[in-house]
Amino acid sequence: MVQQPGNSGPANGGVEQPGNSNPSRGLVRQPDGTNDEIDLLLMCSDNRSEKAANLKRAFAENLPVGLYIDSKLCTSSQSELKAIIEKKTFTLDDAKRLCPSVLPAVGKWAHVAIAIDDVVYKSVGGVITVLYARNEDEKPANEAADALCDKRSSPLVVHVASDILNPLPIALSSIEDGVLFDLLGLKNNHEPVKISWFTNDEYRMLALPDARGEVHSIDQLFGNATIGPDGLFADNGYAALAKYDGKSADGMFQLAEPDGRIDRDDPIYSKLRLWADKNRDGIGQRSELINLRRAKIAFIDLEYSNDYSEMDKHGNITMMKSVVGYLDGSLDLIFDLWFAFEFGGGK
Repeated sequence: MVQQPGNSGPANGGVEQPGNSNPSRGLVRQPDGTNDEIDLLLMCSDNRSEKAANLKRAFAENLPVGLYIDSKLCTSSQSELKAIIEKKTFTLDDAKRLCPSVLPAVGKWAHVAIAIDDVVYKSVGGVITVLYARNEDEKPANEAADALCDKRSSPLVVHVASDILNPLPIALSSIEDGVLFDLLGLKNNHEPVKISWFTNDEYRMLALPDARGEVHSIDQLFGNATIGPDGLFADNGYAALAKYDGKSADGMFQLAEPDGRIDRDDPIYSKLRLWADKNRDGIGQRSELINLRRAKIAFIDLEYSNDYSEMDKHGNITMMKSVVGYLDGSLDLIFDLWFAFEFGGGK
């Protein structure tokens, strides 16, 4: 349940643009029913433009967050956001009706707690992030603040194993025992962040190495913070890779109709690599990269399913599953891995 006292917010529907010095005061209902006051600083868009962060500052006194909101909440306009707030209570079905892009619940109903420093809701038995207000304003904004709201960012990951029928589960370290990596690219001025890291090489990131044949940042991978050949970010790793479907190797010229897959007919195919960071230094050396032909991968299917999502104990989310096809006709998994991360600790 979300609730707002009648006249505590500004006249624009309880939302202010970034830069206002007055943070909102929120209230979080803990699983045991007790209440702790917290600072709820930001409401973030689930549909940020490729040109801007599109943040809005929440400005609601005593914003209670109930235990049964376990999906991102969004709305297609500020007026609808205002309607939700003034309604004082609403259900998940109301949110879905007002905002078709609301994400489905993950796992069991979430018992909600909040981490003030992260501006991210944490959950037990489910997934919940910050409250989202759709904002289609494309004015420039602080993209580092954009990353603050997300607190997760993705690259595409491919499962590579000799025993496809009995794969090892993906195993990631804690963030504390992970690596520093430039996961956010230009969204964070190429400052590295601390993320969990792979503890076996059965899962490898899909890479497009730089001119030196190496991987140093998300711009050599495929994720939501990858700058594509069009100079824009993508919504996810598949969208970043799809910018090369039917195009020249540099992604600048359309050579054929996109067919929803990357295969040997696409010039980018020969340039793609799979990366396993064997020395755990957060840098993809040539010796750690193999091409798709050597990996015996014939194609990558760009059509993914949103029906599956799983969060590990470190806050990393595996979602948007699709398949890669091998030369022998067998299939294996590819997915977007949304790493949780921590700022600070530059190289």
